Amino acid sequence: MKKLNLFFKNKHWCILFILFLIASTTNAQPTLPQREVTVQSTQPIDFGVFYDTGSGGTITVDYQGNRSTTGGIVAINSSITRPAIFEVKLCQGRNIIITYAPNTTINSGGSSPLILNIGPTEEGPSGISFPVNNNCNFITTLRVGGTLIVPGGAAKGTYSGNFYLTFAQE
Repeated sequence: MKKLNLFFKNKHWCILFILFLIASTTNAQPTLPQREVTVQSTQPIDFGVFYDTGSGGTITVDYQGNRSTTGGIVAINSSITRPAIFEVKLCQGRNIIITYAPNTTINSGGSSPLILNIGPTEEGPSGISFPVNNNCNFITTLRVGGTLIVPGGAAKGTYSGNFYLTFAQE
């Protein structure tokens, strides 16, 4: 009979130990917030439809989507223009530094390339630091404008290319 009592006593200790482990686990530290920057391009920059009268010039779309031209560039008013849009996700209380090359080349199958001067962004020029919004589940939208330099006599056509932004957390 005594062995049977020891068995039950050990069983109670075992149950108490398991309950202690469960209580310790539920009172542990919360998981740390996300520390990685997540960026997604959601909209490419779009200069709309325009033409060159022969002397070249520039067409600019700012980060708000406003378009302007210089020189012999004529913008078609009915065409849609858009800034590039990026969605940045990082927990509140952290800052992002955005950097980018000042320009890139845009090509169209064998004709003279166009030069795209990148920026500024709605947060400022390359090298600017800005805080992200609200909490870890909120997305900060970053709009980017640019100026397209069109040489005189540039070929008609659809031009496309890429530009790169670097997002780093402080």
